[in-house]
Amino acid sequence: MSNNKQSSVDWMIDEYKEFDSGTSLFLSKDAINEHAKGMHRDEIMDAVDWGNYKGYEEHKRTCIHDEDEKYYNSRFGCNNEQ
Repeated sequence: MSNNKQSSVDWMIDEYKEFDSGTSLFLSKDAINEHAKGMHRDEIMDAVDWGNYKGYEEHKRTCIHDEDEKYYNSRFGCNNEQ
């Protein structure tokens, strides 16, 4: 199993599939939505922390624009399946 986290969007899609099949652990769509919002908030806070750690000026100065994609892929994996 990968160390990557599941993104809030991927989690919500999976949870709605389970909800539609009747196997979801959540009691309502509202509960799924609220949980996904909390996950997304945590993702944003983590990204801001990472950005502050790397430093915006360093990022501009060294032109490491691919670091953003590397960060995302390290956290959530590269899942382009539709």
